[in-house]
Amino acid sequence: MKNIIIVLAICLITNYSYSKENFTLVKEIDLNTLNTKSKKRMTIEFKSGKKLVSKSKAIDINEIIEICDNCFAEIEDKNGRLYYISNNDLNKQINNQQALLLFNDEFSSLGDTLVIGEDDLSKLEGNKLLNIELGSMTNASYGLNSKNWSNENKKKYFKPYTLVFPFDNNTTRWITDIRKIRIYKR
Repeated sequence: MKNIIIVLAICLITNYSYSKENFTLVKEIDLNTLNTKSKKRMTIEFKSGKKLVSKSKAIDINEIIEICDNCFAEIEDKNGRLYYISNNDLNKQINNQQALLLFNDEFSSLGDTLVIGEDDLSKLEGNKLLNIELGSMTNASYGLNSKNWSNENKKKYFKPYTLVFPFDNNTTRWITDIRKIRIYKR
């Protein structure tokens, strides 16, 4: 009986010491002030079967976070709720399925071919439409594993500041209305 009490005491002390582990803030990102123009932006078509669910602008979350070993992300939404994501969810060496951050940006109205003559080169400086087109050079199409997208779910999940895991079978890990991302190291 004495040995059982000693083992239980050691287990409790060990558990207590791990629960008091301190974490160091490595980086805090406020999405309201994030400059998306400097990131590799993509225009993504999300499809369920052959049906288009949404067309969105997105950034690979690893372009923003740059997660380190023994780090995790704390994500705060506009209501102050906190969500946690491990480095296994975001580390491309472990999980090569991209997590995407959707954001608001203008879509290009140009077609798939842009022809510029020498006389037009002087008109390109500061051309907003050309900057939009060049900012969406990477186009991709993802087949969603989740099915039955109602209009309500489309509006809920395919909006700016949503973290999307397109290859998941459901939207359990998807986080909407993100305002801040904090990276902590153990």
